[in-house]
Amino acid sequence: MRFLRNKRGVTLLELMVVVAIIGVMVAIAVPSYYAWLPKLKVNQAIFQLSGDLQYARLRAISENIPWEVQFNIAGNSYSIYRDPKDTFNPANPSGTASLVKTVQLVDNSGSIMAVRSVVFGYNVTGNDPNGAPLLAGGASNAVFSSSDYEKFLPNGTADYNGAVYLIPQEDLTANRYDRNRAITITGLTGLIKTWQHDSSQSGSWK
Repeated sequence: MRFLRNKRGVTLLELMVVVAIIGVMVAIAVPSYYAWLPKLKVNQAIFQLSGDLQYARLRAISENIPWEVQFNIAGNSYSIYRDPKDTFNPANPSGTASLVKTVQLVDNSGSIMAVRSVVFGYNVTGNDPNGAPLLAGGASNAVFSSSDYEKFLPNGTADYNGAVYLIPQEDLTANRYDRNRAITITGLTGLIKTWQHDSSQSGSWK
């Protein structure tokens, strides 16, 4: 059993060196992660919103009844409604249609993640994804200018042309433009398309 006597454990110095290396790696990685987090969250939010809009449109077609998606800018949320009687009233949505679900964009948990939330809005100028001039006030004009909701019809079309804009909350007051995201809906066809902005304030959407 001589080989057992030749084995040695880890010394305290070696353990301290390993702990120090891990500490350095964490110190480097954590700031990079939090700098990357807003882009991740806005991409997740635009992907989910696009999917929910597609879902509402497809359900309207398959069930042969209207479905609506209503946006609450002040509350940073949106709700999906099933409207079998075609009586949706945006002033009283739950009283005229069936609520399917509500999605909250802002993290109200009070955790450190809450400062990295996504909200409706934009901080860019120039044109919208369709080439029309953007209206001033990126938060107040973050959803369809003619309505706070979109209605999908059984034939696959939508009631309104327009766009919905999402942005990391911290970017509303910062000079960071490449994290602006948008979804456009073409009423005539019901086409839903996602967009992202380039890094300049008056740049383009792609």
